[in-house]
Amino acid sequence: MTPQILANPHRWFLSVMVLMFLWPNAAFAQVAWKGVYAGIDTGVGFKTKQFSTNDGWFGPTTFNGSVDPSVNIFGHGGYNFQVKRFVVGAEAGVGHLGYSGEMFYGPKQDTSATTEGGVAWTAMGRVGWVYRQVMPYFAAGVIGSQNKASITDDCNSGGCGTEVGHGSGATTATRWALAYGVQIASSKKIAGRQWGVRIDWLQVDSTPIENVFQRDVTGSAVPGTINVTNTVRTPLANTLRIHFDIYLTK
Repeated sequence: MTPQILANPHRWFLSVMVLMFLWPNAAFAQVAWKGVYAGIDTGVGFKTKQFSTNDGWFGPTTFNGSVDPSVNIFGHGGYNFQVKRFVVGAEAGVGHLGYSGEMFYGPKQDTSATTEGGVAWTAMGRVGWVYRQVMPYFAAGVIGSQNKASITDDCNSGGCGTEVGHGSGATTATRWALAYGVQIASSKKIAGRQWGVRIDWLQVDSTPIENVFQRDVTGSAVPGTINVTNTVRTPLANTLRIHFDIYLTK
């Protein structure tokens, strides 16, 4: 898969659709899509996102840093109804979002802010159109995620600044999500059960997760201890996902 295709998910989706209809019919056997299924999926984002922080010590100034996309892993389960060529179903999953980011700021660049993913979940409805073993589909629902963030000034990155302190927080948020892709079912069986592989593009609401927490600031320029409010905002990345499903209904 070329970088150009990865940069534009519409290209790989249309490419798969063209191959699907050009493939000889003899290569396909009719399979059933209805019933209970379970599986695992993994995904990775190909575009670096920006996260931002508002540190109460620095007033209204907003600082920006990069989030490195990483591998996300989920376990999922669902149920499909099939009416002739149409398949309608629902699916839920739980797993982990592996993104992380860190930035440095302040007069001596000795203050750091971090963000990282955590436990996550999905709940989506799905509709597809069957062509023998192949089913292009569209899904819509939500993705939820835990986010952990921190801000620290430990004077180790440069000469000691005017303040020292650490604060961290964890929050959860749910965002709307859309997915479109294609599933290919195998005519072979595993332990007498049908299985399939699918690939899709998950498009997530761009509204960042907002994590608000407190930090105690002390130092040579601080009379005693000052408690400041910090806000870290992190968007979720759009993701290319690969799923493995095994049908539990024979």
